[in-house]
Amino acid sequence: MATSYPKSSPARATVFLSLVLCACVPETAIVFDDRDQPDASDCDDADAVEVCDGVDNNCDGIIDGGTACAMIDTFEPQTQLDLLFVVDNSLSMGAEQVWLRAGAAKLIPWFYGDWPYHDTHIGVITTDMDDPAQAGRLQSGDEARFANADMMAQPAQAVAWLTSALDVGITGSSEECAREAVDAALNEHNDTVNAGFRRDEAHLMIVVVSDEDDASVNPTIPTFVAMLEELDTGPGSTFHAIVAPETDCPDDTYGAAHLKVVDQTGGTTHPICRPDYAGSLEPLAQLALDGGTRSRFKLSATPDGSYMSVLVTDAFGDSEYYGPHMYDWIQDADVVSLHNPPQSGSTVEISYKRLP
Repeated sequence: MATSYPKSSPARATVFLSLVLCACVPETAIVFDDRDQPDASDCDDADAVEVCDGVDNNCDGIIDGGTACAMIDTFEPQTQLDLLFVVDNSLSMGAEQVWLRAGAAKLIPWFYGDWPYHDTHIGVITTDMDDPAQAGRLQSGDEARFANADMMAQPAQAVAWLTSALDVGITGSSEECAREAVDAALNEHNDTVNAGFRRDEAHLMIVVVSDEDDASVNPTIPTFVAMLEELDTGPGSTFHAIVAPETDCPDDTYGAAHLKVVDQTGGTTHPICRPDYAGSLEPLAQLALDGGTRSRFKLSATPDGSYMSVLVTDAFGDSEYYGPHMYDWIQDADVVSLHNPPQSGSTVEISYKRLP
């Protein structure tokens, strides 16, 4: 069991001198245990080089001393976003699709300015699960199946592609099945026709636009939310809805099922009968900027649990040590998860001792 030594403890001072990895380490980052106690019986050559093998190779009384097991994993996380529009293409959606294309055209510029990375993918699917050409398959705009980072680096091209891709027509099924379509897009077609769109380390943002409630049978809402959580190997997954609220939009069907998923994933909503869709998409862009940076980091080796330090240096060169209360070490996965994602352009250095 790990033991934490207070600053004034002689025991801490003795162990610290034997395990120090660098000249400057944060007080809060160091936790030692009793695994590095001297064991003279393992020593047979005072001139040997200490290696990371669980033995006191050089007879200095310290098992795996110095930097033998020292590891420093460096990560340069970019802000990544996978944005998936799920558009109702039934007969009643003519005006709403026009409003959506107008609002989406204003979405692209919000990804620029002070945001140093444009590593964004945008895809479009429909709620139609009856037509095999739809059914969770990305709908092409100007030939490209989805907008990738190269396209997003050219705003005019990205706007042209997105407005074209969102023009899905109004001849689709009257049974709007958004959850089923998303499930098919991210699972059934992820490695085939939709390959390349979804990235494990990107923030997944789903935006449903429909004037009807979700008719999906499977997956159920709990199963769907669990699926999104399972896909959450990156910064997170959020579900947003431009649908009819309970007390507004009397000509549209209350999107109760959509709104339950929104509530359970921390998404946002906008009444579908209000034409200013741009007003609802702008907060989505800001949400992506605030939460889209990678915050989970897979270590290159398994830590021994005696020491860990997390140093974050932002794009301006300012550094901050993250104390243990600012991250979680997920031991069975060799993953460090920061509670607050670093700013875009940051460098993350994780120092630790690995197991022999």
